Amino acid sequence: MAAFDERYLFGHRTLRPSAQAFQSNVVTHNERRYRFTETWFAADPRLALGGPTLGGPAGRTSMSLALTPGYLERIELPAWC
Repeated sequence: MAAFDERYLFGHRTLRPSAQAFQSNVVTHNERRYRFTETWFAADPRLALGGPTLGGPAGRTSMSLALTPGYLERIELPAWC
């Protein structure tokens, strides 16, 4: 579905290099290359990097697992008192 191709999984978004400091990026160690990507994204937003979308393979896999009967009930989270 095209609409899901544009919706990121919770906690993910499109990478916007100009919106964050180079030191906090997780894409590259090369600052020149990192800044150059801003030019790419401005020229064609379809080139932008980002997290997985609901329409991508990771999104479909996540949703399939979440909808599997009993799957979510088996997840154990630590409880701190």
